[in-house]
Amino acid sequence: MNATITSDVPFQHMPKEALKLHRLRAAIRLGVISLIGLAALVFQASLVDFLPDQQLTLQALITFLGIAAFIIWLVAWPPASWKKRCWRLTPSALELHSGVVFQHEHHVPRSRVQHTEVTQGPLQRKFKLATLIVYTAGERFADTAIAGLDVEVARGVRDELLKPRADDVV
Repeated sequence: MNATITSDVPFQHMPKEALKLHRLRAAIRLGVISLIGLAALVFQASLVDFLPDQQLTLQALITFLGIAAFIIWLVAWPPASWKKRCWRLTPSALELHSGVVFQHEHHVPRSRVQHTEVTQGPLQRKFKLATLIVYTAGERFADTAIAGLDVEVARGVRDELLKPRADDVV
């Protein structure tokens, strides 16, 4: 039996500012990892008198390859991740899609929403972004977060999710 999505509400992608923030965070991580890699190379250089040349060369090569792989991952990952993150608010649910390698689909029925939060860290404030956290009844996946929303959009979705509906039962 094939299940088809009947909602006409299109998925919304994250704003361009979210990609800029993702890249900035990646650059910060790159800086920290580069310092760690540099410290590892300095440490290896201090072992020249104690280790055979072949082992020292192998360690330096592994360190270099690790740093190179990490740099490539930091450059390629933010745009790929940003492309795959999208959401939509339908009359019955909030739906989220994410994941580059492992893809995730979250479906949060409106009837399960208990409360919401809109949060902003300092970098998010700089880019006028926010994280919308939706808390639901239940233990597993009791909260769902959408990071990187435009702050006004996050507040609008929050207000829409909390709006009383005709089919709500008290």
